[in-house]
Amino acid sequence: MLIGVMTVVRLFQVAGSATIIIYFNVYMDTQLFVTTGIIGAIAALGRLIGIPTALLTPYLVRRWGNINVIIWGAVATSLCMLPLALVENWFAAAIGFIGATAMNSIRFTSFLVYIMGLVSRKQQAIMSGTGEMAGGISFSTMALGGGIILSLFSFRDLFLLGSGLTLFGTVIFWVHHRLTLPNPKIKPTI
Repeated sequence: MLIGVMTVVRLFQVAGSATIIIYFNVYMDTQLFVTTGIIGAIAALGRLIGIPTALLTPYLVRRWGNINVIIWGAVATSLCMLPLALVENWFAAAIGFIGATAMNSIRFTSFLVYIMGLVSRKQQAIMSGTGEMAGGISFSTMALGGGIILSLFSFRDLFLLGSGLTLFGTVIFWVHHRLTLPNPKIKPTI
């Protein structure tokens, strides 16, 4: 059951990053008419900033714990997507993309460490495999579904959907965590 829940969480939490990774350059090119050189520079900067933010993750986890870092990293990723959806400006889109990429690197790193610690060594390969499968399904679903959404609606709708799905996965994660916490009022007997 635990592996199934974490697989579903990953499926939804990855949807936001999948959306921006797949459609950011298309949005910048077709909707905002930004040159490919600038799009490439922004995409490279987002990935470059993802390196120090990922390296910051152990410090954040020591300070606030994996659960909080996962939740707030996902919420921040989702919030960083809002400028892409709500402000039709290349600079706002660039800031949103870079922020979402950086925050996602924190969430992703802490989530992988956390889920590996939930299961025995024998189950780690299954946990890892199902999580990566869920990430792949999320990417392919957002790629195909995003194309359909863009033919019927707009980039705004697509980015809001990706952001909302990331939040939905985070709520599932939070609820699961709250339901599986030991009751603090019950003291273990020694």
